[in-house]
Amino acid sequence: MAITVPAPQVMTLLAASGVTLPDIARASYAPCWSFMIAADTSPPEDLTEPGAGPIGLIACDSSKPGRPPGIRLTVHATPDWSRRHLEAPRETIVAELVRATRDCLGSELRPSHMEAHRWRYAQVENALQVPCLYDPACRLGAAGDWCLGARIEAAYDSGLALADAILNDLGHPA
Repeated sequence: MAITVPAPQVMTLLAASGVTLPDIARASYAPCWSFMIAADTSPPEDLTEPGAGPIGLIACDSSKPGRPPGIRLTVHATPDWSRRHLEAPRETIVAELVRATRDCLGSELRPSHMEAHRWRYAQVENALQVPCLYDPACRLGAAGDWCLGARIEAAYDSGLALADAILNDLGHPA
């Protein structure tokens, strides 16, 4: 069996089963409050990283090729701000991030649509630096960005390593 959810969720699943895999608790994540907004104001750049306040980045998603007309922004709060506000009501988060985004852009947004998402396990802060975890006695393994690093490629490489471990264990080397 392969488990590919964030490390804290792997620990919860395994705790319920009585099975353990080593070192999972060492992996840690930064949270991120993220919100998308359809507005009539575009940032001067396609990607803005303010460096101060609650906003970590503002990306103009509508600037990507093949997108329908209209201005759509994705806004990520900083990890520290997200930690402090992790359990705050969604409405409070939207109000604060809209205000902070408006301040960063220096103009009113006049949003036509907004959607916030609490991304509890957004960015790996501490990876295990192993390709995957696999216990041949249980035929159970876990993989994810938390094994190798904070990039999507790390999640892919970790999943591939776990698939190889399972295939090798079953006598079908990759």
